[in-house]
Amino acid sequence: MHTQSRRTWIASRSVAVIGMAVVATVLWSCGNEPQTKEPLSLDRQGIGGAGKGFTVPATNVIPDFFRIKYDPAKRAEFHVTSSQPVAIFVVTTGVQIRTDSEWEPFSEETRHEIWRLKPGTAREIFVGRPQKEVKETWRAYVRYGTEMKGPPLWKAQLREAWLMRSFTNWTGKAWGGGRFNGRHEFYSEEFQE
Repeated sequence: MHTQSRRTWIASRSVAVIGMAVVATVLWSCGNEPQTKEPLSLDRQGIGGAGKGFTVPATNVIPDFFRIKYDPAKRAEFHVTSSQPVAIFVVTTGVQIRTDSEWEPFSEETRHEIWRLKPGTAREIFVGRPQKEVKETWRAYVRYGTEMKGPPLWKAQLREAWLMRSFTNWTGKAWGGGRFNGRHEFYSEEFQE
């Protein structure tokens, strides 16, 4: 009798180890798929609506606190919009200037903000731009990370739980309302002023 219970114990442990190995393999393989780019756009807005026009009504624009940082003569206003609901972690916003060989940074603001964008709502950003007298070609940009979902999120949560030796934060809410990864950028059109 003692032998039967020992065999059962060994068999159940073996099945459990094999099951965990299969789950870990599936999570690793699913986590390496590239995530698709988000449908984001960066449109320039004119002072007092004199640019290409607002893409959304002024009441649906989330204001930017960098509005007061820049002198109106040395700033440019843009609206970030999305064609579908999306959450991004904005690392930096700024302006790049075209040189003979590449684009070089002109101004950059560190943000570290989570933006939850919905269709019909715009996020306002202000950036420091080159002076009009210089006539340089420039463009604005936003550098961001995308929100993790599905197997990549599960993989990150399992790794964190393993490192902490605790499954108490399984929902991920204690980690800032979501997890973001990747290094993506999107740009405005080019301007020469």
